[in-house]
Amino acid sequence: LSVVSIGDLLNGVYLIALSVYDSFIFGSSYCAKQAEWLAGNECAVLGVISTLASQLSLFSMTALSLLRVVGFTYSARRMAVPTRVNKKWVAIILAITSTIVALSAFIAWCPLSP
Repeated sequence: LSVVSIGDLLNGVYLIALSVYDSFIFGSSYCAKQAEWLAGNECAVLGVISTLASQLSLFSMTALSLLRVVGFTYSARRMAVPTRVNKKWVAIILAITSTIVALSAFIAWCPLSP
């Protein structure tokens, strides 16, 4: 659930920063400074924030949907809530999830490195 919140927070930060740049920094002169904006670091950082926010939101919605499907399937089959959690599978799922999130962040950040 916190991953959903982080994705939404990053999306809000992106939109606020974009509106600040649009309203206060560029104003009505954006067309004249468009090439400067697109080649600048500010645009690149905001692009990374936007991409990371959308990827986190997409990943969290996918994970929540899979958990819901597994919960329905498990409860329909056993009609009981599991009392024991297999720590090995939790560790494997956590490792895969962490790797996917880290790779997504790395892929989003790659264009900024020289």
